[in-house]
This record gives sequence, C-alpha cells and structure tokens, in this order.
Amino acid sequence: MTLLSAAPAESDTRRDVLVVEDEMFIAMLVKELLSAAGYRVHEAARVDEALAFLDTNAGVKAALLDINLNGEEVFPVARRLREMGVPFVFASGYGRDGLPPEFSESAVLQKPYLPDALRSAMAGLLA
Repeated sequence: MTLLSAAPAESDTRRDVLVVEDEMFIAMLVKELLSAAGYRVHEAARVDEALAFLDTNAGVKAALLDINLNGEEVFPVARRLREMGVPFVFASGYGRDGLPPEFSESAVLQKPYLPDALRSAMAGLLA
C-alpha cells in the first residue's frame, strides 16, 4: 500500500526549498523528486538569480546548491543562506574536496546521488 501525501497549501512555506542547479535535466529531476515528496521547489540556475530570489522570498526553509554553476561558484548564495539561518546542502561531484575552508563542515551530497539520498538530505535539513 502506498501512502500519498498532499502537497502543502500555497500559503504554507514550511517545506519551501530552493534548488540552485544549472543543468536543466538535473534540475527537472530534482524538482520532480522533491515535489513528489511534498516540497514546494523554487529554482535558480545562476548565482544572481538565486540571490535575487532570496532578496524577495524569505520563506525558504532549506536549499540544495550545486557548487559549480557553469563556471561560477555558488558560495555567495551559501553565505546569504547562512546569514538568513537557512540550512543547505551542497551537491558536488568533488565531494568535500570542492569546498573552501569556510564551508568545510557543511553537508555535501556527492554527485551522482540517488533519489533516496536527495530526499534524506532534504529531510535532514528540515528536521
């Protein structure tokens, strides 16, 4: 028996998450997986898009950040999220080796990751 959970109401921001990913196919898969798990997903493909979104949307409760966005590093977004008190996880093919010292203790989801690992990482951020 499969239990289906309803998506949160439009005004409910408890499960709003930001996904910063420049690979369109990966972003679509992540959005589909997280949406099916009951999250409301907001997407950005560039650092400036993510920062602009955060400037106008304080309701985000967690984020998944691809480290390399078409040659630009996502760390300004991570700094802003940290200032806002929003937990995040980095997604990287390099694992911890791709992190600067200031983020050495941050959560990292090693690419390629499985759907269960993604859902588990997001649930852990919001626990």
